[in-house]
Amino acid sequence: MWRWLTRTSQGRGRLGWTDVLSYVYLTAGLIAMFAPVLWLVMSSFKTESAINQFPPSFWPMTQATVKLEGHADALPIFATRLPEGSAGAGSIKPMAQLRRIGIMATMIDPAAPQAAPVQVNIRERTPISSRGTTTAISSASSTSPATSGTASSSP
Repeated sequence: MWRWLTRTSQGRGRLGWTDVLSYVYLTAGLIAMFAPVLWLVMSSFKTESAINQFPPSFWPMTQATVKLEGHADALPIFATRLPEGSAGAGSIKPMAQLRRIGIMATMIDPAAPQAAPVQVNIRERTPISSRGTTTAISSASSTSPATSGTASSSP
């Protein structure tokens, strides 16, 4: 079988430049044909939030979430650089996303959910990955999800 695969077009027993070009072309075609199938298989292991993540990642990742009092669903947590004009401007803080419209996300501090929400550009935040746990925080609690030991910064 190997002899049949490595036969040459000139019959001299060594590969010519056209043979090498043919193998490169066929290998590129093979990758182009199976890359979407590989992406589909890897996406089947992702959570819904990981599928909707932008920019998309190849490896499945579970994003850390926090359950806040007064919100029906668990909210995703992001390491967020606070914008100018807000308290602690320029610092990076774990914040929960309330909603996202276009490139702007409305974020709230899980440690102080009664504080006013902050508008942040989505480029100023990075998802925080977890081991699949949800942290429940009531409005009276002052525990930050970053100190719970289940959240770590994502690459």
